[in-house]
Amino acid sequence: MAARTAFINKFGKRLTDDGLKDMSTELFQQYDEDGSGEIDAQELQRALASWEVVLSVEEVEGMILEANDEGDDGLEVSLSEFEKIVKQLFHGYKEGTDLFKTDPVGDWVTNKNPVLKIEGSPPFVYSCDKKIPKGLTLDRNTGLIHGVPADEHHAEDFVITSSNRVGNMTVIVRIEVLHPPTNLLYRENCQNSKLGLHREFYPFSCKVEGSANAVCGHMRYSVGRDPVQTRAAFDEYDADASGELDADEFRQMLVVQGLAMCDDETASMMRSMGKDPENSAVTFADFWKYFNIGLPKGLQLNPDNGEITGIPIAETPTSMFVITAWNPVGETSTTIIIEVQEAPHSFKYKVTDCLYKLGEPFGYQRLSPEKVDPLTLYECGAEFAKNTLFFLGSKVSFTIYPPLPEGLAFDTTNATITGTPTQMTTKTGEIGVTESRKYQIVGKNEVGKTAIDVWIEVSKVATVLRYLKHDLVFSMGEEIRDNEVIVCDSTRPVRYNAQRDPVFAQEIFDTFDDDKGGALDRDEFRSCLRDLGEKFNDKEFLWILSQVDTDKSGVIEYEEFWEWWKELPYGLDLDEKTGTLYGMWWLRLAGSLKS
Repeated sequence: MAARTAFINKFGKRLTDDGLKDMSTELFQQYDEDGSGEIDAQELQRALASWEVVLSVEEVEGMILEANDEGDDGLEVSLSEFEKIVKQLFHGYKEGTDLFKTDPVGDWVTNKNPVLKIEGSPPFVYSCDKKIPKGLTLDRNTGLIHGVPADEHHAEDFVITSSNRVGNMTVIVRIEVLHPPTNLLYRENCQNSKLGLHREFYPFSCKVEGSANAVCGHMRYSVGRDPVQTRAAFDEYDADASGELDADEFRQMLVVQGLAMCDDETASMMRSMGKDPENSAVTFADFWKYFNIGLPKGLQLNPDNGEITGIPIAETPTSMFVITAWNPVGETSTTIIIEVQEAPHSFKYKVTDCLYKLGEPFGYQRLSPEKVDPLTLYECGAEFAKNTLFFLGSKVSFTIYPPLPEGLAFDTTNATITGTPTQMTTKTGEIGVTESRKYQIVGKNEVGKTAIDVWIEVSKVATVLRYLKHDLVFSMGEEIRDNEVIVCDSTRPVRYNAQRDPVFAQEIFDTFDDDKGGALDRDEFRSCLRDLGEKFNDKEFLWILSQVDTDKSGVIEYEEFWEWWKELPYGLDLDEKTGTLYGMWWLRLAGSLKS
């Protein structure tokens, strides 16, 4: 069947017997290089391949044995035998059967079947050993078989006798009357199908009315269009004979031919062809390339019953396929639409656990617990402006539930999350407390879906911080009690820490670094502390120096100075959860604190 399909796709179905004979003779002579009048199996294989009929050696040898005259079992064919092979490729049945078709208007495939040759002295009288199929007549004077067959009749041999006054002779004529195929239909859910890449599907089965050929026992099926018929239909709508159809002409042709049911389907087809549905012109080459294509890779059409099976192995855009059922007396076609999509899979977000600061157009990857600073509990890691999704699949659309916090946007075509949050993820029943919420993103197409979870928390960073007592002046050894935070506009949980102003610290250090060497010697450090208003004796100074000079170099680098000086004065402490300041100063150090 594949051989005949290739032959029909190459030459169409409108060839005459004379045309077939001329083609056969020309090709035979081309490959009969030694002029012997015969070609062997390899030459036959190459000859048919030049017509785009690709066969294996075993298939070619089988053809030769079937076509050989008088039971010859050699692997060479003569010109007459080659003509038989070509006719069988074209017609799909063996020679030797007169094929009629029943038809309401009285057409038949073989016109009148006359006596081609008879020797002897006329007049002759013709008779048949049995009644020929209903509607057909044997002319007793000429032997002509003609008429309009009324009923289907399986292939049967009839003995025709020709007599004159001195003798008679007989010839066997095989007659088969067939209904041409009509009403080829696939199941409704097969007519516009979305198949998953690398996924099995329930076979597409079909039904058709008409007669099975007695030679092969069943109807035959192929995929593809008749180029002659298709060109004629195209030219019919090409009013100006320009070789192109404008958008309106093309739309009209598709609807009339039953290839599209509405304007939306026509527009979709034109876009698949790379054409603008509104103003593009379509050539016959454009149309033929789109409508005369084989099934998607991995799918097969069973030539005996029209069933489509297989596992698609390549993505295929929405495409129309023409399936033809035929027997030797006719054919009928139907169209199905198939698209092969890759189901969504392999979802991976850039960040799946996100922190956002209220009013800022950036998000942060939440740090893992082992990376969080235990003092500040600061959880913000890498910064991002767009949280993008990596995924595989075709024509995937996305949804998210529940809705994102106000200010964040979700792109339904690629699942990208962007924007500036204007709403906090407040914990239910607890004012000013935020939580990380789970959002489920679902990606789906016509053949599957998959989901991924993203966690998002939107918190507010403190912009206002007020203590019960803001400007503190205490004597050495005086206790500070419960200096609490009375205003803090950040969301909870909150962590507090205290340190001095780093800008002020750098200015003080530079002032006493006379040689600008980046370090203070013992005297410079002493002068610096006294300038800050500190009072200490030599013993206390040596103790301070031992605490600050951590590398024991004898000089104080800025990093050492800052690490020591930034902390709260000795004896004071800060509750990191409430911000409350308490304790007793035993060494007075001037300078403001930042919390």
